[in-house]
Amino acid sequence: MAAATLLLQHIRRLASASAAAEPTDRELLRRFTCDRDEQAFAALLHRHGPMVWSACRQNTALHQ
Repeated sequence: MAAATLLLQHIRRLASASAAAEPTDRELLRRFTCDRDEQAFAALLHRHGPMVWSACRQNTALHQ
């Protein structure tokens, strides 16, 4: 349930008008991998960290 909520929040953020002004995930990833831009990594972590963490917790719970 929490993962679905996080996913909906992510989709809403991507669909919002303000998301268009923000750099894309692809651009942030390029900036981090090519330029070692720590702010780009922080932005990716802020966007996707909770969803990844939730998926890890669910996967771990399934295999216990």
